[in-house]
Amino acid sequence: MEQKRKQLARLSVGARTVEELRQRKKLVAEIATLRRQEEQYWRQRSRALWLKDGDRNTNFFHMRAGERKRKNYISKLIDDGGVEKAGNDAVAGVAIEYFRHIFTLSNPANFDELLQGLEGRVTDRMNVGLRGNYREEEVVEALNQMHPLKAPDPDDMNALFYQSFWHIIGPDVVKTVMGILRVSFFARANVNEATVVNDILRSYEAASGQLVNLDKTMVSFSRGVTDAMRGRVTECLGVTEVVEQERYLGLPTVIGLSKKVITNILRDKLSKILQGWRRKILSRAGKEVFIKAVANSLSTYVMSVFKIPANFCNELHSMVSRFWWGHREGKRGISWVA
Repeated sequence: MEQKRKQLARLSVGARTVEELRQRKKLVAEIATLRRQEEQYWRQRSRALWLKDGDRNTNFFHMRAGERKRKNYISKLIDDGGVEKAGNDAVAGVAIEYFRHIFTLSNPANFDELLQGLEGRVTDRMNVGLRGNYREEEVVEALNQMHPLKAPDPDDMNALFYQSFWHIIGPDVVKTVMGILRVSFFARANVNEATVVNDILRSYEAASGQLVNLDKTMVSFSRGVTDAMRGRVTECLGVTEVVEQERYLGLPTVIGLSKKVITNILRDKLSKILQGWRRKILSRAGKEVFIKAVANSLSTYVMSVFKIPANFCNELHSMVSRFWWGHREGKRGISWVA
């Protein structure tokens, strides 16, 4: 592109012949095409899919791509032996070995014991379809359900490439995919019930081939359980007791009558998001998209679990309003009234 710009600059100086005017017009069209391709490239790299290309947003996409790369870059990992590994090849090896370990089957058996007492819901007709051979149409359907610009493969080719050139590469992709597809609790705090839980977990492990990681498993007791009983139960299960309640899906696992913990989590999360948005180059339309797509849906999951006080909802609304009207710390924007 830089070379074409220099050619265009030379053709834009002084008097020009008919041939030079024709060349200049051709160069202008070629530069416009290259700019459009560059913008599309950086949009795919940035993953800012909420913003459409075609509005000369290359600088914004470039900035988002750099920010995303810095955020997602993994410089080092610690393997199972506690050794720190650095470098792309070493880090990839640790990750591959970790997932190979947790997803590898270990001779599953005893399905009858695990499924005893469960009513079958899969009919013979349904089972015939589930056990049937994979079809080419299913591969195409799965590909078309993928987002065009997400989840690129190791060669940085996302689904858009395969969707656009399926008429060329389709048979090879189907052949490869077909080859791959064809290979291949709450309880009372006492020792008796802890033993029953242990038996259930062992049956699950035997049938599924997946092992329960006891190092990441903890047990929580109610206030009425004595220290002696807590010790016997944890020893029977082979796990540790929860010392401090952690979060699950972003929410505390145990709360009391007060909703202060929940409201503080939501307030802090929304405040951090809005602070990050203020540092971005956002137009009024961009702010609207962010508010509707992210801010307004932030409390949806929480409100489906807990009943949030109305005055706190008003507080969240005020925070979003200040962001919309451009209020900053120490400065007030103009809140127009329709």
